[in-house]
Amino acid sequence: MKQKIIVLLMLVTMFSGVCATEVCAAKKKYSVYDRQVELRKKVEAGQKKNELTAKEANGLNGDLDDITSSIEKMKSKNAGKLSYKDEGKIEKRLNKISLTLSKKELAKRVIAH
Repeated sequence: MKQKIIVLLMLVTMFSGVCATEVCAAKKKYSVYDRQVELRKKVEAGQKKNELTAKEANGLNGDLDDITSSIEKMKSKNAGKLSYKDEGKIEKRLNKISLTLSKKELAKRVIAH
């Protein structure tokens, strides 16, 4: 019985390692630019579904435009590339926009009684 359990544990650890590497290889690494494009698409889709008003969509797009101009300024100061520190700052700003977008969309879906 002990041998079966040991063999089973060995098989589980072997296959879990394979699955983990396959999942890691399948995940797409998003750049800052990719995230901006995706967020713009989500804002547009939210507006079409009436989950965002035109004013809310314009505000979010304006925030994304501000990020784009900030990226250009940061790149001009660092030989055309984003530093890791600057990339982290941009990621935080994109996270805030993503959260705001999700909150606004979900708020429209909930029916107040």
